[in-house]
Amino acid sequence: MNSGANRKFDSEQLLEQYKLYVEMADRISQRRDQSNRLYASLLTALVALLLVFTRLDLSTEIGTVVLLVDGISGILLSTVWFVNLQSYSTLNKVKFTIINDLESRLPAQGYSTEEELLRQSNGWFGYRRLTAVEQLAPVVFSLPFCVLIAYSLCSLI
Repeated sequence: MNSGANRKFDSEQLLEQYKLYVEMADRISQRRDQSNRLYASLLTALVALLLVFTRLDLSTEIGTVVLLVDGISGILLSTVWFVNLQSYSTLNKVKFTIINDLESRLPAQGYSTEEELLRQSNGWFGYRRLTAVEQLAPVVFSLPFCVLIAYSLCSLI
């Protein structure tokens, strides 16, 4: 009996494997999108919570601590979001490496060709991978929380 490494697959099996992998890559992208929405919603909720607390006297020590905790929570959540995006990026890179390998044995190489054409794209800014652009969101979201922490610490001193 042949080992798994020596088996030869026919083109129909290869195509089915390819389609399955493309579908799995799409599902990863959908999960990443849902994750982004969750993090953005949670960070927005922290800002909304801050607006609720502005009705309190924030000049007191308790008010300052509330601001500090809110700021630290926002930074931590933004950091977790950023790390999560990096994990999705790594997972997608591996998935598309496998997709490109499977594709190389098919008559047409749509993803490989698309990737090459995007690399050649010059446009205003050239092509930027979505993940690279996407990773700016948690950084931008964290900025107000950094200001909040700095303000809180200065108020406590």
